[in-house]
Amino acid sequence: MKVLVYSSHHYEEAALRSFSGEKHELTFTARKLDQAIVDMAEGFDAISLVTSEEASAAVLLQLRRKGVRYIALRSVGY
Repeated sequence: MKVLVYSSHHYEEAALRSFSGEKHELTFTARKLDQAIVDMAEGFDAISLVTSEEASAAVLLQLRRKGVRYIALRSVGY
């Protein structure tokens, strides 16, 4: 499965690659998800985003139209 990881940091990339094993093809970007860059997700089966990113109804609809079927949320803090 092709997964686009938004708002990624260099320190989490190795762990995410390790967790995904050979099952997923991960692409990382430091950019946050919003309406302006939703087109980056075209061709991906899934995205991963931080809970503070824009996941409005408009963005989710655009993601669906781009072919995204799954969303994995990452959270930090307490």
